[in-house]
Amino acid sequence: MTSPARRHYLRETAARQAREENEVNLENLQPYQRLLYRLRQDKAALKLIESIQDKAKAKAEMLPAYAEWVQGVIESGSADPADEVFTTSVVWLIDTGALDAATPLIEFAIAHGLQSADEYQRILSTLLIEQMGEQIAAGHNISQANIERLTEMALAKAENGMHQVDMPDAVRAKFLKAAGVWNIEFGSKSRAADLLDRAIAYDERVGAKQLLKEVRAALNKA
Repeated sequence: MTSPARRHYLRETAARQAREENEVNLENLQPYQRLLYRLRQDKAALKLIESIQDKAKAKAEMLPAYAEWVQGVIESGSADPADEVFTTSVVWLIDTGALDAATPLIEFAIAHGLQSADEYQRILSTLLIEQMGEQIAAGHNISQANIERLTEMALAKAENGMHQVDMPDAVRAKFLKAAGVWNIEFGSKSRAADLLDRAIAYDERVGAKQLLKEVRAALNKA
């Protein structure tokens, strides 16, 4: 049942949207500004949906409106770090389970230093790798090639020994565990053992020790 506070919020949000639609002349806006205006409306609509599954379906329906912009950014080879349309599209692709489509966009976004929207309260690399790990662990489809691309990104280090892509060790560990479990089911058990071992090295509490023990036992029997 929706609480009185929630009903009030929904009414206020709907009223605000109506006022904004009357005040904004879209014809006077630049292409990015028009998309950003639409994105604000879409995000407001998503706040009215409580079901996570329904939110994902709504995002899948919204995403095509931004696809041309995203493709244009990719083809240009450069991006504004504050491009909220691009970064939100990447996050929504992950949320909808389109992991193979999201992977090259993740690489692009991190390589070009894009920033996450304020609402996420995490740096973009952390947000994207964490969500990819969660979706892989949840069983969403992804190719072996893209698993490896993401794994390489998570593990790559510069000459000074520091990681090229910054994120908390716990996030890195959870992603590597998810990639390890994926390899148990669809890839190589030896690769799975390597990834699980690396996950534990980053965070002993990641919950992979027993799984690693079982994988190593299976490899010894082979």
